[in-house]
Amino acid sequence: MLSSAPSIMCQLAVRGPLRLLWEGPDGEFNPDFGPAKDIPDELQRQYRIAEAQGIPVEWRVAEPKAAEAIERIVEREGYDDLITVTVVPPQ
Repeated sequence: MLSSAPSIMCQLAVRGPLRLLWEGPDGEFNPDFGPAKDIPDELQRQYRIAEAQGIPVEWRVAEPKAAEAIERIVEREGYDDLITVTVVPPQ
């Protein structure tokens, strides 16, 4: 059964040459490299809004390595009560 409760959804899909912006020198997803370094601040902003409004947030991420890294940030910061990370492969 689907919940009728409102939620906020963010999609992060980085494909092709733009993927290089999210990868460190070793080719692995690196949350401290390039534009990915803004993700912790964005998670914090979204968490504060979700907490104030009582609305959960779902991040849909195309790349499994990126999703794992974002999930680690969510868990480390204690945002996992309101923010979930889901892998949704590109179609």
